[in-house]
Amino acid sequence: MKRICVLPLAVFLVLMIQGCGSGGSNSSGSTNVTIAVGSAAKASPSRAPMALAPVFASIRFTISAADIADPIVRTVAYTGSGTVQESFQVPSGADRHFLVELLDGDGTVLYRGEATASLLGSPVHLDITLAPVAQGSLSGIVGDAVSGQPLSGVSVEVLLQGSIVATGTTGEDGSYLISVSSGSGYTLRYLLDGYLTVTYEGVVVQAVGTTTLEAVLQIDNSHSGAGNVSGRVINALTLSGVNGLTINLRSGINATSGSIVASTSTSSFESGAGSYEFNGIPGGNYTGEVVGTGYITGYFTILCVGGATTPNQNTNVTPVLPSGETRIVLTWGATPSDLDSHLTGPTSGGTRFHVYYGDTTYTEAGTIYAELDADDTSSFGPETTTIHVQIPGVYRFSVHNWSGGGSLVLANSGAQVKVYRSSGLVATFNVPLGQAGTVWTVFEIDVNTITPINTMSDTIPLRPAAGAPDFQGPAGGVSEATDAALLKDLPAKP
Repeated sequence: MKRICVLPLAVFLVLMIQGCGSGGSNSSGSTNVTIAVGSAAKASPSRAPMALAPVFASIRFTISAADIADPIVRTVAYTGSGTVQESFQVPSGADRHFLVELLDGDGTVLYRGEATASLLGSPVHLDITLAPVAQGSLSGIVGDAVSGQPLSGVSVEVLLQGSIVATGTTGEDGSYLISVSSGSGYTLRYLLDGYLTVTYEGVVVQAVGTTTLEAVLQIDNSHSGAGNVSGRVINALTLSGVNGLTINLRSGINATSGSIVASTSTSSFESGAGSYEFNGIPGGNYTGEVVGTGYITGYFTILCVGGATTPNQNTNVTPVLPSGETRIVLTWGATPSDLDSHLTGPTSGGTRFHVYYGDTTYTEAGTIYAELDADDTSSFGPETTTIHVQIPGVYRFSVHNWSGGGSLVLANSGAQVKVYRSSGLVATFNVPLGQAGTVWTVFEIDVNTITPINTMSDTIPLRPAAGAPDFQGPAGGVSEATDAALLKDLPAKP
C-alpha cells in the first residue's frame, strides 16, 4: 500500500555534521562523506509496528553543487529495517548539497531529507532522517513555435538538484502529466529530435492537485539561427506604455537568475511608449526581466525564431505596493476576447463583498478596501485588481469567461494570474488544461497564506435566458465556502 497516512513511521529530522579524526587535507581534492539514514518503526498506542518492506523499495542519494558538473547519484535497495549507511568521495568545496529520498517500487518519492555542508578534506559523517513527502503532479502543453501545432513525443524530464527525478512524454495533443513530489526548485527539460532543447526553471509543485505550467513553444533546428523580437511593456494599472525600463534577457523559461545574454531599454518606437527590441539573438526560449525605478521587478517569456522577427512579445509591470496591499494581474491570449476578474472577500459587518466589472470598488467609511483597477475586453489583458485594506477572513479570486464560445475555451485561453505584494511576485497560476468550465477559481488568501484552488466549474451563469434556472446561493445569505449568491445574475456590460 502506498498511502503514507497508514504508516506508523516516525522519521525524525536530525542532522549532525561532524569531523571524524584529525583528518587533514585530502591530496586528491575530495572528501570522504559517510551518510547514515536511520529509521525507527514506532507504533501508535492502538497499532502494532508494521513492516516497511512492502512500501519502500530503495533509497536514492544525490550529491550536487554549483561547481560539480555531474551530480553524484546512487540508488541502493532498502529492506525496510535498520540503518542504511553509504560512503562517497565528494569533491571538496563549499555548499555541497546532500539529498536522500526513499522510493517505493514505482519510483515515487515518499520520504525526503537533505543537508548542506562545506567539505575541507577531513572525513565527514552525516546522520539524516527523513520527513514525509506529499505527492503532486505537473501538467503542460508543448507546441511547434512556427506552426503553433501541438508536438507529440516530446520527452519531458523533471530535475531536482541536477538529477532526473521523473519523466513523461507528450501525447497527440501535445500535453503531458507527470507525478512529482511536492516542493520547489525543480527544472524541466523538453527534448525532441530535430528541435532545440527547452529548459523551464524554478518550478514549484503544489502539495494538492495539479500544478499547470505555461505552454512551451519548441523551435525546430532550421530556425535556430539569429532572429529579432519586439514587444511593449505597459503599466498594469493605467494600461499605458512605460519608457525607461531595462529588459535583461536570460536563456530558458522562468530563468530569474544566471547569466544575462542581452539587455535593452523601453522607449517610444512605432508601437508606442514602452516598446523594446532585441536584434540578432539566437533562436530559443528566453526570460525577460523587467527592471525600473518605482516598479516591481517582473518576468515574462520571450520567444525568438531564427531568421524571422517575432513581434508582440508584450508584458506589463506593476508599481511598487505599500506594505499590506496585494495586487492580482490577469492576462490571457487572443481567444476569448473577454475574461473577467472576480474578487470576493469579507466585510467588517460579517457579509461578503464582490469586486468585478459591475461593481469596481468596495468601500467602507470612505476608504477603498478593494478595487478593479483595469478591465480589458479586447483580448490579452491585463485585468488588475488590488486589495488595499485586508481584514480577517478568506478572499477568493476567480476568472470568468464572459465571451463564452464553448466549455474548453477558458482552458485553452492561456490565462495566467500573477499575485504581487510589497516583497514582489509571490505566486503565479496558469489555467488548468483540458478541464471544461466557464469559471476558473484560482486561489484563496487568508491573512498571509495563499492557497491554490485551481478548479473549473460553471458557477457563474453567462447572461441566462429569461426564465432559465439560475445558480442559487445558500439559504440565509452568502457562504464563504462558495460565494454562490454573489456570483450570479451578472449584469450586461456597457
